[in-house]
Amino acid sequence: MKIKTKEHINKRDLRDTAEENQNQEQAKENRSKLDNRTSCLQATCVLCRRDLCGSQQDMSGLATGEARDSVQLEPFMHQVGGHSSMLLYNDTTVCKPYIPREHHLYQTLPSAMGHFIPEYRGLIEVSSHEDQDGYITLVGHPIELPRKGKHYEDGGCSPGSSGEGEARSDSDSEISPIRQTSRSRVRVRQSGSIEVEARSRDIANGTHNPWSLQCHKEQLAKMRKAKQGSGQHKFILLENVVSQFTYPCILDLKMGTRQHGDDASEEKKRSQILKCEASTSCAIGVRICGMQIYQCNSDTYLRRNKYHGRKLTVDGFKETLRQFLYSGNTFLSELVEPIIRQLRRMLEILKEQHTFRFYSSSLLIIYDAKDIVKFREKVSNDSEHESAKTGKGSRPASAEDVDMLSVESIEIDQHSESPGTSTGSSNSLNIGASTHSNREPHVDIRMIDFAHTTHQGLRDKKLHDGPDLGYMFGLENLIRMFTEIRDNHKP
Repeated sequence: MKIKTKEHINKRDLRDTAEENQNQEQAKENRSKLDNRTSCLQATCVLCRRDLCGSQQDMSGLATGEARDSVQLEPFMHQVGGHSSMLLYNDTTVCKPYIPREHHLYQTLPSAMGHFIPEYRGLIEVSSHEDQDGYITLVGHPIELPRKGKHYEDGGCSPGSSGEGEARSDSDSEISPIRQTSRSRVRVRQSGSIEVEARSRDIANGTHNPWSLQCHKEQLAKMRKAKQGSGQHKFILLENVVSQFTYPCILDLKMGTRQHGDDASEEKKRSQILKCEASTSCAIGVRICGMQIYQCNSDTYLRRNKYHGRKLTVDGFKETLRQFLYSGNTFLSELVEPIIRQLRRMLEILKEQHTFRFYSSSLLIIYDAKDIVKFREKVSNDSEHESAKTGKGSRPASAEDVDMLSVESIEIDQHSESPGTSTGSSNSLNIGASTHSNREPHVDIRMIDFAHTTHQGLRDKKLHDGPDLGYMFGLENLIRMFTEIRDNHKP
């Protein structure tokens, strides 16, 4: 029989204490990683009362650790152009398929352009899960952000690559299907076709954007086909630039006289050249890629896609710009000056971006139909108040001054779905209103889609000299046309 000495007991206690300390350190490190993942998304979605890592209700099918790291994704219903599906991560963040070149550009574009670029918010891996009834759920799993200065090492592709990247998750654990709670469900039939089940009101008022749904269907089909491989797809997290708007009106413009990248195949190059020559891209350096305009008088969205844009003449393009400034029954003249001013500012910034070529990138012009109504009512009330102070009468308001539609008629019903419910709450509208002058409505202009952008920092084989003249040519023509529209609508 062995007798345990005091020395033996002390050694055992020391080992137990060391193991306990190690476990505590590991737990602390895990909590730190989780905090970093949350902070990298800059928790602006506190305003919409939604957890960055998804609600517990949506994550009921997952283990505790997996639920906190997983987010149920939905189609982004305000996508009006492009071919890659945009998904809604939360009310202030969207995600799109990862492309190494674009991922690098979003992190390293010059600070002078920051005002016109959506904020980069990290990376996630997306997987699809199909239940026994044939319904598909897309789930996003946040992964570590690349360190500052890290370029393409994490993507496994060269800087010249512009293809979509895929990556296997760091964890081999299985993830349980998540119950679908969004307003629409995507069903996969046994034949392989994909259909969207939506409520009748969504279809009637145009909440479900046909272009967005088409892109989403194609993305789901691609992911199902690739599931026999890793089953994981990298996506880039970006700022949702329409989250502050209740009824976002969006103009998506394909900019420049050339659309193919330097790495394009001869077949792709010929195809893009023909599209430019057959559209307004060659003549004025810009063409319509997509558009949606909220119609106040009918509570619907008017939409145009890229095929409509390709058929337009230069005169038809200008008429479409004018149509973009109509919200059902009146011309929104207040928008023109802010648009012109921001386009001029962008032009001056791009003049200084030497070696940059923004091939096939797009420009978004965005305003809020509800913001216009609120702005016009404020102007009218201020005018009446000023007249009362001075004792002078005021002339009756015309259709050019005040939209006859009252603001109450387009307030969001908290118990019904309307075109504005997929991007944010009334709180987000207040934020948007506070970020611009009360003397004019808010207009947002952003550059997006950098899959074929090049500059000297990318170490590409071909180096261009000077700024992007094709893009600048398009901006100059936009400024000219909006100026002509403004002058033709002066009282």
